[in-house]
Amino acid sequence: MGTKIAICVSYVFLAVFFFTVPMFFEVDPIVSSVLFVVQFLAQIYLLYVWYVIDLRQLNMQGKLSYRLFLLIFPLVAYPIHFFRTRKIPRALVSTAVFFSVTLLIPIIVISHPFISSFVSARENISAILNYQSNDKFVVSFIEQYKRIQNSNYTVYIDVSTAENPTIYPQEYIKDDQITLNLSPKSIDDFKWHDGALSFKASFGGQENQLYIPFSSVKAIYSAEDGIGISFR
Repeated sequence: MGTKIAICVSYVFLAVFFFTVPMFFEVDPIVSSVLFVVQFLAQIYLLYVWYVIDLRQLNMQGKLSYRLFLLIFPLVAYPIHFFRTRKIPRALVSTAVFFSVTLLIPIIVISHPFISSFVSARENISAILNYQSNDKFVVSFIEQYKRIQNSNYTVYIDVSTAENPTIYPQEYIKDDQITLNLSPKSIDDFKWHDGALSFKASFGGQENQLYIPFSSVKAIYSAEDGIGISFR
C-alpha cells in the first residue's frame, strides 16, 4: 500500500511540476515541448508500475494485450481493471481515487490563485514586451516598462481622461487625469491595438475593461522613484 501511495504522490508532483516550470521560468518552446513529452512518459510509467504492483498483490497475471491497452488508454483501462478485479463498492472507490489523482488534484493545485495569478502575470509581461512595432510611442513605452520591471519596481502610467472613450470611476480622477498601476500582477488580458492599448484592471474590487489611446498616455514611470518618461 505504501508503494502505491508513493506512486500517486509522485504522479501529482510530476503533473504540477512540469506545468509550473515553463510558467515560472523563461523556457524555450522546444524545451517546453520536450518537458511535456517527458512528463507524459513518466506519468504513464508510474501508472504502469502501479498496475504491475496491483496484479502482484492480487496474484494475477496481466495479458500483454491489456498491458498495451493500459499504456495507450489509461483513463479507460484503469476503471475496467478495477471492475474486473474488485467488487463493485471497492471498484467505485478505486475509480474515484484514480480520477482524483490523475485529474482532479492536479487541476485543483494548478488552479490555485497563486499559480493562476503568476501565470496571468507572465502572460501580461509577454504581451507587453514581445510586441513588435516601429511606432515611437510603443518602442519608448516598452523600453521603460522593461527597465522598471528589471528594477522590480511598480509600473505607473498617467492617463488623460479628457476625450478618452473609457469611463473611469470618478473618485480616482483628479484634474482630468488618472494614475493606473500597470504592473503585471495588477492587470489582466493586456493587448496592443492600432493606436491604443487595453487591459483589465480592478477599482475597489470591481474589474473594468480599459481601452486607452496612445494619445491619452501622458507618462510611464516607476512608483518608487518616479523615474520614467513623459509623452507630453
